[in-house]
Amino acid sequence: MSSASNIELAGLELSGNFPFMNAPGSINGAGEEGFRLEFMDYVRAPGTIAMVGSVTIPYKEGNIAKYGGPVYQHIESTGATYNSMGLPNLGIERYEQILPELAVIAHDHDKKLGVSLAPISDNPGAEWNQMIERVMEKGVDIIELNAGCPNVYNENNEPKTVLSLVPEALGVALEQVQSRFGQHLTSPIFGVKLSPAPVSDFRNPEFNEKIIQKQAEAINYLGLYGYVAYANTFGGQVPIDENNIELPLSVPGGGGGVSGPIVADVMNDQTEVFMSYLNEDIDVVASGGISSGEELNKRLSIDSRVKIGSSVTALWKAPSIGAGATKIAEEYSRIAG
Repeated sequence: MSSASNIELAGLELSGNFPFMNAPGSINGAGEEGFRLEFMDYVRAPGTIAMVGSVTIPYKEGNIAKYGGPVYQHIESTGATYNSMGLPNLGIERYEQILPELAVIAHDHDKKLGVSLAPISDNPGAEWNQMIERVMEKGVDIIELNAGCPNVYNENNEPKTVLSLVPEALGVALEQVQSRFGQHLTSPIFGVKLSPAPVSDFRNPEFNEKIIQKQAEAINYLGLYGYVAYANTFGGQVPIDENNIELPLSVPGGGGGVSGPIVADVMNDQTEVFMSYLNEDIDVVASGGISSGEELNKRLSIDSRVKIGSSVTALWKAPSIGAGATKIAEEYSRIAG
């Protein structure tokens, strides 16, 4: 395994020798007590970064409060996990208050603290800027801009457009942030989380490489973003069991983002394509389908710019978030040495 001095992300030195972090969404929720329990459970486990959020400006109860359940399905036989949680979170005002405390706790456990920020309006750049202003000086080491949540609905119960699947709009929003915070190039570091190119059939996972190319190009010419988290879940997927029977979620259309082992191979392929277009000085956090130490090692082997891996599914399916991280760490240690 890498030594502590060898694990860096966008110039930020990370502690420990396990190149892993929890992905946004795994430590979040509309209830503060549950959120704090998950946070404490995770920071005691192996890993380099504790990522909280994604956070929105308003407090959000998530899709279960609006549509009822289920908003989550795990198909054991295929390893697929489907969710349409809808960004349940405490809201930016409460996060602004508690981030300094969370930073101290994370640092006491040799972890960096990251916060993921998700816009939900039609002006994502301005929304990001407003949230960044409120968290910039609160002890966070990493600010990650989530441009990839597929599970937010408008007032007409229609899914909102996923920003990172419209690369031109993504570029405009990221440039707005660059214009406001471009002088902050080292502390905290900035990253962007993107969605993968859509896939309709994971048994024959074809995808449009042009979308991936344009995503990279939207980031390449901007100097603020030191890493890209690639990628979020594949949105709009109705759960299907091993008998090809649909098990719709409660949200309009019945679909959600799919993750887990079922997406691992196509995420490896898309990550390789993405990195072929990405500037060589931008790092990558690998995500999507990392549910074992073996898969983590495989993703890290794609390119030296893949610094760490991340997961939600592997943490959700374990007895606890900390147990999930510990399991992957033990598997990775046996493989990587």
